[in-house]
Amino acid sequence: MRLEELPLPRGFMPAFEGMDVEELYPVQELAVKGGLLSSERNFVVAAPTASGKTLVAFMFIASILSRRPSGKVAYLVPLKSLAEEKFTELRSFEGVTKSDGEGFSVGLSTGDYDSPGGELRRYDIVVLTNEKFDSLIRHKAGWLDDLSGVVVDEVHNISDPTRGPVLEYTLTMSMDMGARILALSATISNANEIAGWLNAILVTSSWRPVPLREGAYHGGIVECSDGGRRSLNVETGNPVIDLVLDSLSDDGQVLIFNETRRRAAKMAKEVAPHVARFLGRDDLRELAGLSKYLSSESKTHPEEELAKLVLSGVAYHHAGLGSKFRRKIEAAFRDGMLKVLSSTTTLAAGVNLPARRVIITSLTRYNQAKARRVPISVMEYKQMAGRAGRPQYDDHGEAIIIAKSWREARDVLPLYILSDPEPIRSRLGDVDVLESLVLAYLTSRPSSSIRIREFMMSTLLGSQERKRRIVELVDIALDRLKGHDLILARGRRLTPTKLGARISQLYIKPRTAFVFLDVFKELSPENTILALLPASTSPDFEPKYPGRESMLLDIMSLMPRPAGQLMETLLEYSWEYSGRSLLALLYWINEFSEHEIYDRVGVESGDLHRMTSNMEWILYAYSELAKLMKFPSLSTALRRLQLRVKHGIKEDLLDLVVIPGVGRVRARSLYNGGFRTIGDIAGVSPEELARIGGFGGKLASRMVEEARRIFRRSSRGR
Repeated sequence: MRLEELPLPRGFMPAFEGMDVEELYPVQELAVKGGLLSSERNFVVAAPTASGKTLVAFMFIASILSRRPSGKVAYLVPLKSLAEEKFTELRSFEGVTKSDGEGFSVGLSTGDYDSPGGELRRYDIVVLTNEKFDSLIRHKAGWLDDLSGVVVDEVHNISDPTRGPVLEYTLTMSMDMGARILALSATISNANEIAGWLNAILVTSSWRPVPLREGAYHGGIVECSDGGRRSLNVETGNPVIDLVLDSLSDDGQVLIFNETRRRAAKMAKEVAPHVARFLGRDDLRELAGLSKYLSSESKTHPEEELAKLVLSGVAYHHAGLGSKFRRKIEAAFRDGMLKVLSSTTTLAAGVNLPARRVIITSLTRYNQAKARRVPISVMEYKQMAGRAGRPQYDDHGEAIIIAKSWREARDVLPLYILSDPEPIRSRLGDVDVLESLVLAYLTSRPSSSIRIREFMMSTLLGSQERKRRIVELVDIALDRLKGHDLILARGRRLTPTKLGARISQLYIKPRTAFVFLDVFKELSPENTILALLPASTSPDFEPKYPGRESMLLDIMSLMPRPAGQLMETLLEYSWEYSGRSLLALLYWINEFSEHEIYDRVGVESGDLHRMTSNMEWILYAYSELAKLMKFPSLSTALRRLQLRVKHGIKEDLLDLVVIPGVGRVRARSLYNGGFRTIGDIAGVSPEELARIGGFGGKLASRMVEEARRIFRRSSRGR
């Protein structure tokens, strides 16, 4: 079946032109024959990575928009990095003209959970993270009334304990709103069950454009999944290095998956000296440019080390690196500049980054809750193996597990390679999770307990759990919400209290709010920094790194003495539970550099960014709760602390960082040069400002112009 033969209006063809498609892939043809373009049914598409699911999504969107040009489509993804990738792909719809002569518009929104999203009304297609979509539902975004379709990427994430509940809840809400659903995944073993839950047509295919060969390696031999054996040339005796050299000798890039960050970096350094002979003059020139860029962006010693390492054509990748670092490394590997990338398993579920050969160095992970190593899931293996094979470059891909013995090499074949991934299971059966989502449901649509039970029966949990158990869980959640004065019962009708609705709209868990509400009366504008204590131990704060008792003195030296016994208890609890994270944040708002923070507490740039973004949101929520509880001075002080966390500054720079383009370094330079307020900068010429050093003429002119604009606006407001 050819693309041009499809029953799509000709006007939509520009959206497909850049996809280089003439003949449909098997999964695409099966979807069309199943009624993707002609019916109003939901669809579940389960097919391997790179098998053509993106085109299925494009056809689904085109079908919806051609029938209802005024309708809207939400494209849901689990990660911000994936959202940016999909947004770029979907912008091809902007070349499609509607009946009014305007092109279809595509929007992207992944943050600011306390917003009704009114600005998204102007878009026809909106790319959202699952959490942002949930937040818009809680805020009753008006444009959701026009929602005609929802595309859900990586629907297997329903099984994820962290992300799964929100995804399952929003999918159920989408069905409740009457939107048509397309659910996509590469790894669903119980696809029939998922399709039954969604009342969807199921389309499955095992076809890959690049065939996958799988096996386990030990002692120079690959035990293949087809029962055969293959001998490799053993150069070094190190199994990973030998597998890398074997692939590079045939111009195949290699992706190595490791269990920890430390192991990923160590493996990259071990491989690097062996890759030099595969680099040509052009490679070396490009790598020198990459190294120079990374050096200019490095914030910590590991990043400086990585900037030098890439000169060898090898790099490592993990969540501790800064976002610019990660994006640049990903792009360099995708472009073929880097030959080998050593990564943690997080990359398996992230952006699309294929390689000829995928090497999996370990099938166990350390489980902190169980305090021991546990086997990885089959689904996690399938996600890693799915990265093997570069479309348009390779005639096959290879996924090879490093085995520690001949016995293990034989055992992993039936346990992992020949097994189906674990079935997708609901994660809504936790009362803490359900409490938050029941409150979210009531915030978006006040209802009765009977209706809430009916809604929860329509979730995946409802098809996998006994009805009596669901009723029990809902009733427990409702009793807890009533006990905390978050919902009210007026006859049969349940509504959120002002506090309950605000907690839900702020997109924090009720327990995060309770921790603050227990202590906020002990806070004052003078000691607001103490709010970091309950915030850093709250359920919504991540990542939490436990501290050591030796850190306690450093923590206490950077904040005022706790006021009252409760704050003393919180301080003791904080350093045990998340003391290293708390200390990193305290260093950050006292203007320590990222180098210094890493050297003192070992927190890397990527982790620090997640901590600050997360803490910034929690402090904003605390500020809003203080406002609701009629403590305006405390609310204002918490917003100021939020800005300190956002910019990494002391109190005295708050007036300067409001100028666009002025961050912590420039603000301190201005302050030390005698420019301490907006008025100080607004009252001088660009030439005078430039003389303090570090500012060029254009930058100084822009800063003075912005300062004058802000100063005029604030003067009118007085």
